[in-house]
Amino acid sequence: LFHRGEIVAELAGALPEPQLRAWLDQHLPTPKRDQLAQARTLLRAGRAAAAAALLAPLAAAAPADHEVAALAARALAFTDPAAALPLADRVPPGSAWADDAALAATLASAFRADGPALPESPLRPRYLDAVALLRRESFDAGLAALIAVLMDRPDYADGRAKALCLAIFRHLGLRHPIVENHSRAFGMAVNC
Repeated sequence: LFHRGEIVAELAGALPEPQLRAWLDQHLPTPKRDQLAQARTLLRAGRAAAAAALLAPLAAAAPADHEVAALAARALAFTDPAAALPLADRVPPGSAWADDAALAATLASAFRADGPALPESPLRPRYLDAVALLRRESFDAGLAALIAVLMDRPDYADGRAKALCLAIFRHLGLRHPIVENHSRAFGMAVNC
């Protein structure tokens, strides 16, 4: 299946008509899919506010759409973490978008000002600075600062530092240059 000159899906062999219709429904381009793709591109580029603005009308128009809810929650995690959590909660555990919703909830929980209390430690200000950088979408500097905290104490904040780092990796995508830059240091920090 081609869209705008590019392969968007492939199918080999024969399928019964109901399965073929489901496959077509899943892969045929629609204006909604174009907006979702644009929002994903904006998120990977560190422009969550623009992605949230693009997704807000879709989320309001289709509150039962789990894909839109999960992606909108991811965008809002950076700009309005308190609003992101209810959106992420709309996605039931068995949904195909449950992992994306869990990612959004992890990000939103880390970025909330009223989040769980952190233990008093010399690492606390460094961790909070790293979280602030990540929330501002300064991913390179934020990951470097967060990994520095993990180097000193891999289990800092009951594992929340490690979980946030993994969430940012998933948010950007494992092939993103920033993730590739920091994944080795992260592995050394948590496996030492």
